[in-house]
Amino acid sequence: MDVSSLPKTAVSSLPVSNGSTYDWQWMARALIERLWVVFLIPAIFGVLAVTYVLVRPATFQATATLDVVNLRLLPGGGSGVFLPEAQALPTFLDTQQQIIGSTSIIIAAIETLEGTAADNEADDVKTVSDIEELEAFRQRLIVSRIGQSNLINISFLADDPQTSANTVNAVVDAYLAKLERDRLETAEAASGWLQGQLRSVGPRATVVSAAYPPIHKSNTRGLLIIAVAGVIGGFIGLFAALILSLFDTRIRNPEQLTNVIGQPCLGVGKTNYRAKKKAGTADTKKELPSTSAKVAVDDSALFNVASLIQSSTSETGSRMRYVGVTSLQKENCSALVSEQLARLISTPDHKVLLVDANAYGSAALSENRVTDGERGLIDIIMDEGELSEKAVKREPDTGLSTISIGTVKNSQRAGQLIWSDKLRELKPSFRQYDLVIFNLPPLFASTDVGAASKYLDSIIFVAEWAKTSQTDLATALALNPSIHKKIIGSVLINAKENPLIFLFSPVANFLRKQRTFLSGATK
Repeated sequence: MDVSSLPKTAVSSLPVSNGSTYDWQWMARALIERLWVVFLIPAIFGVLAVTYVLVRPATFQATATLDVVNLRLLPGGGSGVFLPEAQALPTFLDTQQQIIGSTSIIIAAIETLEGTAADNEADDVKTVSDIEELEAFRQRLIVSRIGQSNLINISFLADDPQTSANTVNAVVDAYLAKLERDRLETAEAASGWLQGQLRSVGPRATVVSAAYPPIHKSNTRGLLIIAVAGVIGGFIGLFAALILSLFDTRIRNPEQLTNVIGQPCLGVGKTNYRAKKKAGTADTKKELPSTSAKVAVDDSALFNVASLIQSSTSETGSRMRYVGVTSLQKENCSALVSEQLARLISTPDHKVLLVDANAYGSAALSENRVTDGERGLIDIIMDEGELSEKAVKREPDTGLSTISIGTVKNSQRAGQLIWSDKLRELKPSFRQYDLVIFNLPPLFASTDVGAASKYLDSIIFVAEWAKTSQTDLATALALNPSIHKKIIGSVLINAKENPLIFLFSPVANFLRKQRTFLSGATK
């Protein structure tokens, strides 16, 4: 296929992020790309909540209600007779609540439950165990006033319903006994003629309802616990997803790739585990590299790359003839793009030469590596100095010519040799081809790629979704300005196609529509 016959993509018109993406868009992408975190943490909280609800011990709360009043003698009638009258004051009721929960009442109730004799010094707590028992009892005892009325509820939490009811009734009995003793002491201290009246003066409580063993658990409702756990887990999941996004520098969308390189992202290739067969060619497993036998880049991305190469010019103003493809991965995914790009462009009338110049990759163009009796790029540079039929493999159907890396004994030494002045001696042999594509080492071999950038007209960078680090890429380009200057575009491969992500990635959305359009046009 002639490069000039490819549709020229208006690369400059593609929407490119300039670093001014709204925070809400970044947050939306961060949450969508990490939905597993958003759902996993609430699910964990939900499971823990359900487990707690199922295994927690049962708690029963019995309640008794008292009607507490204060009786006083007030002058009434003309005869000066003192009449009892009920008078409820808020401070009085608050005082009675404190009395019910006081140490003396609690100790009296405990002694009643244990069947021990009452101690005259009821407030005397002598040992640490007594203090611990008293505090444990007080924590489970609940004394509360009902609204603005004279009614006071006395409740107690226990693991057994009968124990809860018995304890409440014991507290009520202890409190009523104390009120009776206080009234008798007041009456005995007064003169004889007032004793009859004073016996009814003072606080008095009437049992409105005694405590009975509850039939239902008093624990917090299980559904409420599960709902609260889900809400809390949801907020933690959202927060965790945002935090992970802040610390995750891996490239997940074209905007990130464009921001680092400063050049447009030309394609977003989705994962495709079916090797594509080209009509009229031999079996794919025999012809394609092992890397591309697992994953194939969409033709739309390759069309954009080819169009950019065709429409761009070299520094000398002439058409680009020497193009390099590099990446940042150890697996060197650039081999995949360079091989498929060469196959797309190559036709019998448009000669393309694919050169494996990566001395560090064991998988790159593995099917085209040198075998016994064959020559590769390194062998040509060291010995022959010109291309020979033994070194170049040519496919009669596509017209694609390939050169393997050759005999590699020392990767660093081989890399220095490839991009030496001896490579320039091969330029006359390269002129018979319309385009020469070099599969370059990863950017970690910065010396080799830097030397290659002086020889090449342009470089295409290949990033792998969720594997290429923005920090590593930015550092590599900052350390080698000559490489950065030669990069004219990038391709993002093995992308996870989540339709929700496209809503917040204009470039990915456009490229997806372009891929759909081109695939429909070829049918």
